[in-house]
Amino acid sequence: SGAMPFGQCHYPFENKEWFETNFPADFIVEYPGQIRGWFYYLHVLSGAIMDKISFKNCLVHGTLLAADGSKISKSKRNFTDPMLLIDTYGADAMRIYLLSSTAVVMDDMNFKDEGVVEQIKNVLLPIWNSYSFFVTYANIDGYQGDPDAWPYPKGQLDRWILAELYNTEKKISEAYSSFYLNHSLNPALEFINNLTNWFIRRSRTRFWAEGMEQDKKDAYDTLYCVLVNLLKLLAPAAPFLTETVFKNITGRESIHLQSWPNVPEHYQDSALIEKVSVTRTVSSLGLALRQNAAIKVRQPLARARVALPPALADAIDEEQINVISNELNVKNIELLTDPGLLAEVVVRPDPRILGPKLGKDVQAVIVAAKQGQVRIEDEYICVFDKYGREWQLDKDDIDILYQGKDGLDVMSERGIVVSLDTNITDELREEGVANELNRAIQELRKKAGYNVSDRILLQIEGDLSEKWQNHLAENALAELCRINSEPDAETSVVVNDRTFAIQIVKVT
Repeated sequence: SGAMPFGQCHYPFENKEWFETNFPADFIVEYPGQIRGWFYYLHVLSGAIMDKISFKNCLVHGTLLAADGSKISKSKRNFTDPMLLIDTYGADAMRIYLLSSTAVVMDDMNFKDEGVVEQIKNVLLPIWNSYSFFVTYANIDGYQGDPDAWPYPKGQLDRWILAELYNTEKKISEAYSSFYLNHSLNPALEFINNLTNWFIRRSRTRFWAEGMEQDKKDAYDTLYCVLVNLLKLLAPAAPFLTETVFKNITGRESIHLQSWPNVPEHYQDSALIEKVSVTRTVSSLGLALRQNAAIKVRQPLARARVALPPALADAIDEEQINVISNELNVKNIELLTDPGLLAEVVVRPDPRILGPKLGKDVQAVIVAAKQGQVRIEDEYICVFDKYGREWQLDKDDIDILYQGKDGLDVMSERGIVVSLDTNITDELREEGVANELNRAIQELRKKAGYNVSDRILLQIEGDLSEKWQNHLAENALAELCRINSEPDAETSVVVNDRTFAIQIVKVT
């Protein structure tokens, strides 16, 4: 077996030039038993004959076990036929499941059918939905993208997703070049989440705009660039889905004949990534507060108060404030520079971690922390006592909690503290009703099978002011009128104990 590199081409009697060009091999893969078998013999012979190693990179895979950790056995039938899994869920889902596991780095793996199914939900469907979103609007507007182009948008949202693309490409490229194949999927999953749950969701209204103004073109160019290059990055893991989508949006030959992406250096922007991260954290905390108070997001609120620690004081600018206001559906964002204005800081040292580090001082630190004798710095926590002693603690060594002052309900993360004004005025309540009706109208449009650009006739019966009826009509591409013919779709909606009847007809 150790003679394989030479014997495969009858070297040195034949194919000398080919052998010397291709030896040593770039890559070899086998299971752990070959470490002291084949791998060893290959190096021994090549070292003795050529004074060289036999291969440059080695990948050792683990063993697949049944779901309960037992050995896979045909007689026990403790596994699902792989071909049945592939026929049911697709080869891409199976491939991603295996590639993302530690089985590719020599660990054994309990193979579970549910793991294959999860890849459809977490990877394949979000990609397909992103593709479907793009194609829907590109067909309406006649957009044609350049697969080789790297756009130069001005907007923060576009620049952010391109900065995330830059980081993702570098991480995935490093994973493949270092042969840590399982490290290639997590960056892709994080990016898919960023793309679907933030960029596309935040960009929807840009694609609804009339004509092709610069902001709308930037949205198209950015989404197209991101999709094309994300598909390339995922091609080794999901060859079939990426092939189908890539061919359709580019009109080019196989994705597997394309060059690997090399995202331009000028897309790198760690400061912008941090800004958006803080914005999303604030939004997430605010939404959690809404959930605690059982107030739907469609119900507008008057104010959110956001306290940032010193290290993040510059992370929110005017554009981020507008984003947070929109995400939380609040009229005003009040920024504070001291989390202590909203909440009492509670520091709980972990004696199991601090004991080995502080020795006999650990009890004094715990007592001082309980008494609130702490100071939170950018990089560490300072605990001090009445005798003038101070201890600098790593933030990972302690739990930092925030308890709302004056009965405030607060949420915190990363030192950020958020509170909401949950008092709902009559004016805010009416706007909330209109938002609920707007959702019902959009659902009716979908039920009737309308295209997003179709104009309609709209009839609303119920106690709603003219102001909000006109607002709903504008959002629905509709003309308010009484519908005397058979409606294309209709529904009855109850909001805050008020009943509304809605009918729609497509304008022909």
